[in-house]
Amino acid sequence: SLQKGIKFISCSDSEVGLDDATVNRSKELFKEVLQYDGVTIVGRGVEATTAAVVLIACREMGEAKLASDLSPHTSEEVSEHRILQTVKYITNELELGIVMADPKDFVERIGKRLNIHQKDLELAKQAVDVLAENGSKVNKTPQTIAATVVYYIGLKSTGHGRYSQTDVGDAAGVSTNTIRENYYEAHGVLEDSTFNTAVA
Repeated sequence: SLQKGIKFISCSDSEVGLDDATVNRSKELFKEVLQYDGVTIVGRGVEATTAAVVLIACREMGEAKLASDLSPHTSEEVSEHRILQTVKYITNELELGIVMADPKDFVERIGKRLNIHQKDLELAKQAVDVLAENGSKVNKTPQTIAATVVYYIGLKSTGHGRYSQTDVGDAAGVSTNTIRENYYEAHGVLEDSTFNTAVA
C-alpha cells in the first residue's frame, strides 16, 4: 500500500503539477494514515486515500487543486465524491481540523490559465476579502468565489481585457450558470462598498 501510494503521489507531481513542498507533505500524510491505528483504508482503496491526502496537502500548502484534477489520474477512475468523502474521513480521524481551500489561490489558478493582468488579479483578491467581510462566502465553494470576482473585475476593468463567463468557468471548474447566479449577489456587495472606488 505504501509503495503504491507513494507512486501515485509521484505521478501526480508531473500529471497535475504540484510543488515539491506539496509532494513531500502528501507523502508525510499518507504515511501517517497508514501508521495511525484509528484510520483504515479498507473499503476506501489506496488510490482514493492517496488522492485525498494529496488534496489535503494542496489545501494546507495553498495549491488550488480540485478532486476533479486528481480523479482522471487514478487507474480505478475514483470518483470526485469518493475522494471528497475520504478527505472528510481523514481530516476527522487525524484531527486535522477543517482544511479549507482559499479562494485567492483559485484566483491565481484562473489568472495563470487566462493570462490575466497582475493588477486585475490583485483587485480580484481584494474583492474576495470584501465579500468575506460581508458574509458572502457562506455556502459557496472557493472556486465559485474566485470565478465570480474575476468575472466581475473583468467587466469593471478599463484596459486589461474582459473575461467571458465560459473562459472563467473553464479555468475555475465551475459552470457559467454558477458564475451568473453568484455574480448578482457579489455585484451588489462590491458596488455598495468602498472597493468600487478602487476598481473604477
